[in-house]
Amino acid sequence: MGQKINRLATVDGTQEEILTTINNVRRLTDVTYSINGSAITNISLGTALEERHAVTNVAWSHHDGMGYVIWPSVNPTTELVLSFGDRPFNPILEADEEWETRIQDELGTAVWSSKVIDMFRLWLDHGATPVDDTYRYAVLPDCTLAELQAYATNPPVQVAANLGGVQAIANILRRGSVFPPRHSAELQ
Repeated sequence: MGQKINRLATVDGTQEEILTTINNVRRLTDVTYSINGSAITNISLGTALEERHAVTNVAWSHHDGMGYVIWPSVNPTTELVLSFGDRPFNPILEADEEWETRIQDELGTAVWSSKVIDMFRLWLDHGATPVDDTYRYAVLPDCTLAELQAYATNPPVQVAANLGGVQAIANILRRGSVFPPRHSAELQ
């Protein structure tokens, strides 16, 4: 969960989009997803494209045994972005003439030998000037597609608070909360 996402003044006056990265990994399998209860879509390994979606209901994505569930933001213009392919989505990195060298240094020459690496990127685009935006998502490691769909349909967690410096989730068996250092609260 995240909250109070706002544009701060920048030194040079630029106003790039504010992004929340959910994942940015090498794509090893097909990616399956559904946005706002739509039909299930499968993106085959090797397909390069970028899609942007307004999330008005639950959205989910499954890749390589990992599930991602994304709930709507308070800001209706926040978009969920799914990106597949061998190019960086970050325009600053893409403009960097040495980005391939940087990736090769990070991943190693064995992985980067063909200079093409199939990536799966999932992020939220809050826009250039968000005002008190929020986000909520869950990552389900080691889950099947069926388990992810069941979780997205009937999540065992509920957001109890995501405002005013308090973030808390609740489920039937457990309670949890995250507070910035200056705040404290107790869930009943």
